[in-house]
Amino acid sequence: MKRPKIVRSPYLEAVFDDIWEDLESLGYEEVRHYARAFPREPDYNLVNYGCMRVYYFDIRDLYAASGVPGVTDTYKSARSGHEIGDYKLGDDRLWEAYRGHVGQCARAYLEAFEERG
Repeated sequence: MKRPKIVRSPYLEAVFDDIWEDLESLGYEEVRHYARAFPREPDYNLVNYGCMRVYYFDIRDLYAASGVPGVTDTYKSARSGHEIGDYKLGDDRLWEAYRGHVGQCARAYLEAFEERG
C-alpha cells in the first residue's frame, strides 16, 4: 500500500517511509490492536512491544541517514554539565520524537487501510 504524504519535511519523509515499512510488516490487525489497547500512548506502545526500533543508536542512525539536521551534532567543549562528544540532541528527546512519529504514521496507516476498504 502506498504511503500518503504525512509531513512536509523532506528529511522526515524518509523516516516515515521506514516506519511505514515496519508497520506494514506488522500488519493492519496488529497495529489496530495496539491502537485500541493503548489509545493514550503517543505511539500506541508499538515501539516498545511491536518490534520497532528500540535502541537509541538505531533511532539516531535512522534520523541521521534520512538527513535530519542536528541529530549527530556533539559538544566540542565541556561546559554546562556536558562532556565532550555528548550529543546535543539527547537520547530521551530523540526517543520521544520517534515515538510521536510512529504514532503519527500509525494513525495515517490505519486511515489509509480503512479507506481502502
